[in-house]
Amino acid sequence: PRLATLPKDYVNALLESFRLSVSSMNTYLRCPLSFFYEYVLQAPTLMSEAATYGEAMHRAWQRFFEHMLSRKNKAFPSEKRLIDYFEEELKNLRHQLSDGEFRRRLEMGRKSLSHYFRNELSNWKKEVRLEFNIKNCEIEGVPVTGTIDKLVFLSNIEAKIVDNKTGKADPK
Repeated sequence: PRLATLPKDYVNALLESFRLSVSSMNTYLRCPLSFFYEYVLQAPTLMSEAATYGEAMHRAWQRFFEHMLSRKNKAFPSEKRLIDYFEEELKNLRHQLSDGEFRRRLEMGRKSLSHYFRNELSNWKKEVRLEFNIKNCEIEGVPVTGTIDKLVFLSNIEAKIVDNKTGKADPK
């Protein structure tokens, strides 16, 4: 499909305050037409079931690490607490899922978090910064904005950027 030609002045006005984010860039790479509707025209969209699940997971992980950071000894909460956070967050988004999809995603999240907790806990770093906002940044003249899910500080001069994903990761 092609977009009807819009007046150049109108499009320029829409783009005047536009800032590129990783999400908008990925949408553009996937489908320029979707990018135009979602990010330039800002047409409303519904969250998919997979995105709802990913949002619940994201919020659960954020709360889990915030809990750890709030403790004097920086001890991670229990596996049960992590799963409780997920269940609470998925219930908050319950209205976006059918009954069957809610039950399926709930069980899938419990299993996934339990497995991840048991196999990866010893690798998790405690020197982190959550929801790091990028502002006033340009790459080759293009304004860039966004939020990094987690910065993991490896040393005084080195950090790893973590972008949590619940779907299949694209190695590119």
